[in-house]
Amino acid sequence: MKPFAFIVGLALVLAPHAAAQQSVAPAPQTASQRAQELQRGLGRGAEYPASVYPGEVLLPVYLLGAVGRPGIYNIPKKTELIRLLTLAGGIAQGAKQDDVTIKRRVNAEEKVVHVNLTDIVTSAKTASLYLEAGDVIYIPQTEPLISAETTTLLSFIATIISLVTSAYVLTTTFGR
Repeated sequence: MKPFAFIVGLALVLAPHAAAQQSVAPAPQTASQRAQELQRGLGRGAEYPASVYPGEVLLPVYLLGAVGRPGIYNIPKKTELIRLLTLAGGIAQGAKQDDVTIKRRVNAEEKVVHVNLTDIVTSAKTASLYLEAGDVIYIPQTEPLISAETTTLLSFIATIISLVTSAYVLTTTFGR
């Protein structure tokens, strides 16, 4: 018999399952463990396994931007930001770790929380940042030095120059 889920308001509730005796590994404790796990991710699927949290209320959060697997995640209460990012495959190369934004509703108002992941990962004293139902987490990508349009234009110009140079070499070598 597999566990089943049903939706209650904004939360996903997992029905109990007698065979669910597994436990999830605790979140990393040291700064180096947190940094390593954040960079590589867990390599798991995109959700907490239902059998691990029987009867647990799972809250939806939205993860966008420079992460391994962006999307909607149903997470247990008291899930830390670092733990979610690890579950989502870690942060992508070029992610702005010092400019993470969390948008959440508090008493019908939208509140924006700015987070510096580097501070959280490297400092043992930093308080845990727990996620709440409906949080939207955005991790921006650093801007490339050259835009995609500029790269395309430079490639086109290089192709034209190459063709003109080849034509000149052929005409001077073999005559007209």
